[in-house]
Amino acid sequence: MKKIIASTVILIGGVSATFNASAQGNNQETECVRPANPYKMTSFDNDFSYLDQDCYTDNQDNFLTKAGDSLKRIDLGNDIKLDLGGEYRLRYHNENNGARRRIGGDNSYFLSRFQAYANLEINKNIRFYGKFLDASIFDEDLPPVGSDVNRHDLLNGFVDLNFDVEGTKIFVRAGRQEMTFGQRRQIAVNNWVNVKRAFDGVRAAISRDNLTLNVFSVNPRRVLADQADPTNDNQDFDGASIQYTASDQDIETYVYRLNQDDPLRTTYKIYTIGARYKGSVQDIMLEAEGAIQRGDFGTGDINAEFFVVGIGHQFKDVTWKPTIWAHYDYHSGDGDPTDGVNDTYFQLFPAAHAWMGLIDFTARQNLKSIRVRATVNPTKKLSIDTQLHKFNLAEARGAFFNASRVNVRQDPTGAAGTDLGMEFDITAKYRILQRAEILVGYSRFWGGNFIDATNPVGTNSNADFLYTHLRVNF
Repeated sequence: MKKIIASTVILIGGVSATFNASAQGNNQETECVRPANPYKMTSFDNDFSYLDQDCYTDNQDNFLTKAGDSLKRIDLGNDIKLDLGGEYRLRYHNENNGARRRIGGDNSYFLSRFQAYANLEINKNIRFYGKFLDASIFDEDLPPVGSDVNRHDLLNGFVDLNFDVEGTKIFVRAGRQEMTFGQRRQIAVNNWVNVKRAFDGVRAAISRDNLTLNVFSVNPRRVLADQADPTNDNQDFDGASIQYTASDQDIETYVYRLNQDDPLRTTYKIYTIGARYKGSVQDIMLEAEGAIQRGDFGTGDINAEFFVVGIGHQFKDVTWKPTIWAHYDYHSGDGDPTDGVNDTYFQLFPAAHAWMGLIDFTARQNLKSIRVRATVNPTKKLSIDTQLHKFNLAEARGAFFNASRVNVRQDPTGAAGTDLGMEFDITAKYRILQRAEILVGYSRFWGGNFIDATNPVGTNSNADFLYTHLRVNF
């Protein structure tokens, strides 16, 4: 009954909002500068500065936008401004044959996530920011996993300092925070999952002209479903990068150190040294990134590497403005598990969902991946995204890891081969209001020879994943 009620809520919300959106007509352009969407991937990057313009009016805004904006840029006097806002997302999953968990069996459930934040700015130099998170699951057929539940907890709580010294911008952030760098292959906000990732510590940036120096020293937070999340003092994560950004070029070099000293887990000290490039040459978009890893892993060493290359093209003058990308990813594996050297690339804190398929079947460890992606925009409110992936182990004797770095199966003889399988993903996202959307998606995984050979007896190698969500920003 709860599933029926929740599904009805999503459906009615979408239908009623669609009629509302149709009735309000198209927004008229004004002389005021206003972003297409002031809500960003991380809410502390939201941009409501357009509300400070004297020329701005809300005559063309719907009720949800007006309600949300009434809580932004609240003038407290003495050049102090307060923003209040948040997000609610209700998502339904139907997973066939262990899709996303690879344990066999079917599962259907709802994920609910509520976030609320407060942003206090003082003289544009000092900022206090806090965000509350409540993530839950209901009507599940199988036990929840760690990324499903985090009740009534602090996701962000930090202070920012911003200064401009003769054209050099200095930024310092201290406290609990989400972090994203580069193309999200090493460090990223994992916005797809119900329970988002955060770190406790300090980061800083010094920028001048096109150059930025980033440094950070943090500890990941430990997620406890029904208790306050503590700092993981057994894991230290530090890094630095230098980034050059121009209109059509983005180049960055970086070094990260991840250290774990935990008597109950494998100890390691891993240094990741890499570089990335993203740019365009006329109508061709290009991307490349690579890194090596050196250091200690358990009682031995780690000696691993990864690289990715990508090429894309956007057909700007074609109806629906299709964009096509093709990527090849390589993440080294351990071909000889007995030699005392770990050759498996160690996944840091990426947005796996953004690159490795929407079922989240694989990790960036012992993996070769070919990805072809095509997106179209039939209307200003509707976008469709399709992806096709081919997955192989980099080393047949190495382990197969899921998106959480867990070794889920391995054939030490290598006889099962390297063919993991293929995945097809399609999603359609419709913006029913300026700040509300519905998303519907379907994914299909076809297991390869390795999955067939290592599956429990009687377990089908294929899997299906159907999902939909309603998301509202305020």
